[in-house]
Amino acid sequence: MAHGDPTPADPPVPDGAGTAFEYDPERRPSPVVCSFPHVGLLWPSELGRRPQVNFRKNADLAVDTLAAGIGTACVRARFSRLVVDLNRHERDISRRVCPTHPDPRPRSDPGDPDSFQVPAGPHHRGVIWHQAIGGVATLALPLPYPAMEDRLARYHRPYLNALESLLAVRRASFGVSMLLDIHSMPSSVRPDIVLSTCRERSLRPETLEIARSALRALADLDVRIDDPYTGGAITGRFGRPERGVEALQIEFNRRLYLDERRLQLMDEGSYTPGPRRRAFGPRPAEIRACVVRMVADLERHLVNR
Repeated sequence: MAHGDPTPADPPVPDGAGTAFEYDPERRPSPVVCSFPHVGLLWPSELGRRPQVNFRKNADLAVDTLAAGIGTACVRARFSRLVVDLNRHERDISRRVCPTHPDPRPRSDPGDPDSFQVPAGPHHRGVIWHQAIGGVATLALPLPYPAMEDRLARYHRPYLNALESLLAVRRASFGVSMLLDIHSMPSSVRPDIVLSTCRERSLRPETLEIARSALRALADLDVRIDDPYTGGAITGRFGRPERGVEALQIEFNRRLYLDERRLQLMDEGSYTPGPRRRAFGPRPAEIRACVVRMVADLERHLVNR
């Protein structure tokens, strides 16, 4: 199919849209789908009292604003990852958290499909956190298995099912599809942008180079591959280039667009670098424009190769 040809109509609005997640349909035919699994800030009433933690500190706060204007189909989490972590496999949980789980498979590497094993050291946070960032307890242990299953059914599976459906429609239309799974990282992490490929498994080298070249157009930025993040469960699940579906996790350093101390977006009208923000480098508006160009470059590459 030539670039710009109309795609068949999307499937009905994915199940869970407006409840488990927010869904923005594409504004033009595109093989690309964007995912924002950690932007949610809500706590569902059926889980009882909201934990007394700062939900904004436990989110990839407002990272979706860096993708404003891209025009592709977008899926955004509504609920906090303190409810369920959408970027973890649904069996990625330890018996300490859920002792009655019939088959827990904590992963030593969240994005590696072959790392279903009990880690030798302490288990990283799994699909359901029992502590927020900073070690604040958010879950009374132990978690009964039926309660865990209910969270997965309400919030985890609908999000991933929506991504699967949207990618399948685009692969049927264009012959290929691509998922951009977009996150943010704290300013204490050194790189400015990390492109995570599940150790080169989730997309083709030439596709990665298209994305990297576009982002390197931003002056003075440190763009790295799989360092320090190699990719999570979403990228690991959907990135199957041999089947015509590619996936790339992108981590933006929050110092690029956010005042982490006040947890507020940088005001373009009164821009002043914070203590951990370099006095040089692109402004958020320049980053947004670069992301739009990157997506356009990826679209051209995917449909014309």
